[in-house]
Amino acid sequence: MLCYCYCACNALSRLSDQDWSGHRSREVHHLCTCINEQCAQPRAGTMASSPWWKKLVETPVDLAQAFQRSADATKLDWLVVGGGPCGTCAVGALLQRGGASVGWVSKTPWEAMGWLGDFGEVPANTRNDRLVAAFESVDAFDFAAAQKRRGAAGLAAAPPAATAPLRLSLDALLDASAAMRAGGRLGLARDGVLVHSLVRRDDGWDAECGVGDVVCRATRVLLATGGAPREASPELRAALEARGVFVIDLPLALAPDEATKRAEATIDALACAVRGVRVAVIGGAHSGMLAAKNCAARGADVCVYDLAGEPRYAEERDGWIKRDGTGLKGAVAAWTRTAVGTSIGYETLDAAADPESVAARLAADGAEAIVYAAGFAPAAPPDVFVPGTNTRDYAEDVVQVDFPETAGRRGALYGGSIFGAGLAYPEVWTDPDGDAEPRVGFVGHYLAHLGRIFDAADEAEAPPAKKKKKREKKRARAASDA
Repeated sequence: MLCYCYCACNALSRLSDQDWSGHRSREVHHLCTCINEQCAQPRAGTMASSPWWKKLVETPVDLAQAFQRSADATKLDWLVVGGGPCGTCAVGALLQRGGASVGWVSKTPWEAMGWLGDFGEVPANTRNDRLVAAFESVDAFDFAAAQKRRGAAGLAAAPPAATAPLRLSLDALLDASAAMRAGGRLGLARDGVLVHSLVRRDDGWDAECGVGDVVCRATRVLLATGGAPREASPELRAALEARGVFVIDLPLALAPDEATKRAEATIDALACAVRGVRVAVIGGAHSGMLAAKNCAARGADVCVYDLAGEPRYAEERDGWIKRDGTGLKGAVAAWTRTAVGTSIGYETLDAAADPESVAARLAADGAEAIVYAAGFAPAAPPDVFVPGTNTRDYAEDVVQVDFPETAGRRGALYGGSIFGAGLAYPEVWTDPDGDAEPRVGFVGHYLAHLGRIFDAADEAEAPPAKKKKKREKKRARAASDA
């Protein structure tokens, strides 16, 4: 029997331990009737009002087959969603921890390493010795053997106290990803998979990547789905265009050589765009200052606009780094110290202000082009649906869950079983001075953050007596460390 909404089978999850076939005719008829009514007049906040639902109602699905695929799905303790640097480290940390079956999916090909693959020439902002220490701490990465194969071109051979192009870290991450996928320890590893929904079951979450396509059923899910550079809003672009100011794509400004190679061009595209042009760079963090550096090196007259009004640098302290997640480091910091006030300008501007006023200010300052480098936007998370207990109105009974804006220090997003990490859900760290900031990156502090996430997951499923014992052990460890 065909049903025009795969989501209908979610409401039948309560029948999974019964003879489902005996209920098929009566239940499916009622489901199709109530779902069609709900889709015609969906109520805000329900499953029927989501764009995902509206798309699926137009797709014919064999309900019986879809339900069976859900019941037969691979069962896992953990599913990591995201094939970039933070997802790779999360899988490695879970394997290092042991005792759990782990699945891993990526929407991009494994060799792309998220979006990082297009930015190999970008200088890292973390010292090589700290990167090497993080890689060496995860046995599943097989880092030593991989670096031996790479020889002088590997990250381990780079000067320890210096920073290197991201290409070296990218190669190490690709080696780690390949080693884990070939090691036979993963219960599932698939790329080209976009998990668009997580549907709650009695024994975990169905991760769905298409109509009737259940990737697996996982007790716990870690979303390391990353993000992308924020773009200038359509309103700001229109206001700039009306004043004759054009927008230069950030990837071109960050990695001009990589962009030229991808275009199979023989000339420097960024140089053609900016030579002799007054360029305003919006954003004074690592990406913004690197874009300013690349534009200035190609003959542009550059001014950086940022809310702070002056550059912010990371500072090495005794055992920690001030502004570790937000301050300038490495080669970009060194260039900025010499360039600001001599070869480039630096002005105060709130890029989130009214687009007309921002465009008017830039045009008045003589800007002919801009590079928008005002941070990153997290990727959209999967839809999360939780069936309730109402046995009559199925479409109204399935609630769509919204995640909190931050995942805290322990990465919790929902119910002790969905967690977030990395660029989409960064750790918010309070330094010894009492200042809070987001931190991301695949170094030691990120691995420590993953450890807190996995501890939180273990505590969430442990019985009260076991939780108490874990807390006592944790206090004992803290006392011994002190």
